[in-house]
Amino acid sequence: MATGRDPKTIRKVVTDPTPQSTRPRRARGSKLDPYEPYLAERLDQGCHNAQVQWEELHQRGFTGSLSLVKQYVALLRSQRGVEPTPRFETTPGEQAQCDWANFGTLVYPDGPRKLYIFAYTMGYSRRMYIEFVHDQR
Repeated sequence: MATGRDPKTIRKVVTDPTPQSTRPRRARGSKLDPYEPYLAERLDQGCHNAQVQWEELHQRGFTGSLSLVKQYVALLRSQRGVEPTPRFETTPGEQAQCDWANFGTLVYPDGPRKLYIFAYTMGYSRRMYIEFVHDQR
């Protein structure tokens, strides 16, 4: 009877009837362990953004991934009951926001030209108007 398992593994399972899921695991440290007090302090200061905290940790020598920091910050937020930022509501026609952004460069026969995007967002409906232009005038 071929199981595809090593005979030592089969012997171990047969001689130890304790299910593997109930066996205690070795406690392993995390790359995040030395930085946990700093993350808690930053959360107390009001920084709830995991991306920002990851960048700050990276500057302090942290070599772990962003997802690791996101998971830990989400856990801290849920434990502390951090409320999300309330949505800013306005009445129709009361408020809008506009912004410019550099969108790179386009190459034309007469030479390259910068490309900008103008974005205008209405506060009540969140409808957006955008336009690509070559200057901000």
